[in-house]
Amino acid sequence: MPVLSLDREVSSGKPAYVSGWLSSRRRISLTSTVLMGCYLIPAPPSHAQDLGEAARQEHTRKENHGKSSKHVYTEEDLKRRNILTPEDRARFEARRNTPDPLNAQKSAPAPSDSSQPSQPSLGEVARQNRRQKQERQAQEAAKLPYAMSTAPLATPAAPTRPLAPPPPVRIAPKPRNPFRAMQPVPRPTSPGLAAVVLQRGDSLWKLAERNLGQGARWRELLSLNPSIVDPDRVTAGSRIYVPLQAPAPRRPLRIRIQKGDTLWQIAQTQYGRGTAWRCIALANPWIGDPNFIREGQELLLPATCIP
Repeated sequence: MPVLSLDREVSSGKPAYVSGWLSSRRRISLTSTVLMGCYLIPAPPSHAQDLGEAARQEHTRKENHGKSSKHVYTEEDLKRRNILTPEDRARFEARRNTPDPLNAQKSAPAPSDSSQPSQPSLGEVARQNRRQKQERQAQEAAKLPYAMSTAPLATPAAPTRPLAPPPPVRIAPKPRNPFRAMQPVPRPTSPGLAAVVLQRGDSLWKLAERNLGQGARWRELLSLNPSIVDPDRVTAGSRIYVPLQAPAPRRPLRIRIQKGDTLWQIAQTQYGRGTAWRCIALANPWIGDPNFIREGQELLLPATCIP
């Protein structure tokens, strides 16, 4: 608050309260004037607004420049030797000479990993482990108080000449007298049996057929001669004991053909050899084809079949 002075009031000739009020009025007016000036003066544009406005103006200028310089080619232009206008050719050359950043990045050589130590392969690691193991074994063997003896190596034997085969020994054939009488075969101790010497081509079946009247009785000869191991293999000159009883004369036999029978099988069963089918065919003249016989037919089997 202003302080009223009596001296000022006396010298000015005005009342003291009037002078104080005028001073306050002047200060209020000055303050209002300063505030109004600050409000009316525009604030300076910021730096960001300047950059945005400049970018928009440059973009608008480029668009206007591109639209104004774009040339529409016609058929007349295509007939000329140099089709492109100087402006388009200049832009084309500039674009071709300017490297593509993507291609440049792809073509850039990859950084070498020479700075990084190369990792050893599995084979190299295995070889190193094997060498270390051998070194450890050698060190442990060196600590032993005695020297390890090595096994002697075998030396190859000297080649020897093959032995000559011994000369063949020739045995002079024993002279044979064709007029010499054959030694009589001793009779068996068992009564009712006779010894027969097998000839070349004989078999138990043939012996049974000659001595017993039927080749199918060869098993009786086998029971009388226990020394025979294989009835299919009897050697010439062997002695076979046969009964002394005269065989009863065999009568012709009639059989009925079963399913699956053939003349060969029937001859093999009845006479001991399949080639005796001719005897069966001769005894049955009604057989037209020996390879085809019907089931249920009767066959006449002769008592003997001499090939």
